[in-house]
Amino acid sequence: MAASEQDKMRLRSVVRFGMLSVMSFTLNMGTAALLHEVLGVREELSVLVAFVTVFVTNFIACRYFVFESTERGFFRQLAEFALSTGVFRASEYGCFLLLHSVLGVPYLLALLAVIGVSFVVKFVFYQSFVFKKPALTSAGALVDHVGQERQDGDVHGQR
Repeated sequence: MAASEQDKMRLRSVVRFGMLSVMSFTLNMGTAALLHEVLGVREELSVLVAFVTVFVTNFIACRYFVFESTERGFFRQLAEFALSTGVFRASEYGCFLLLHSVLGVPYLLALLAVIGVSFVVKFVFYQSFVFKKPALTSAGALVDHVGQERQDGDVHGQR
C-alpha cells in the first residue's frame, strides 16, 4: 500500500476515533451526571459505572468502524482490548480520584481532563497494537502484529 494510501487510512481512523470519542464522551458524561445528579449515586461510583458502560460499545466500534480490523480473531482482540482498556480505565479512574478527591477539582471537570488526555494515548496504542493490521511478507503471507506467520485459512487469526 502506498504511503499516501496509508496516510488516508490513518486520517480516516483518526476522524472515526474522534467521532467515537465524542459519542463515548457524551455517554460517559451523561451516564455519570444522570447517576449522580438525578439518582443521587456518589460521584466516584457514577464515573466508574459510566466507564464500564462504554466498554462494549467502544470495542465493537473500534473493531468494525474505526480501525476496520477484523483479520485477527475476535476473542483475541477482545482479550487484548479488555486488558489494555482495564489498564487505561484504572489509570483514568486513578487520575480522576487524584484530581477530584485529593485536589478538589469538580468531578465533571476532572472527568473532562482525564478523558481528553487519554484520547491521544489510546488511539496510538490501539492502532499500534490491538487493532494493528497484519503485514504481508515478501512471499505474500500474512504476519500478525507479534510477527507470527499465519497458516493458510487462518484469516481471522485463530488457530
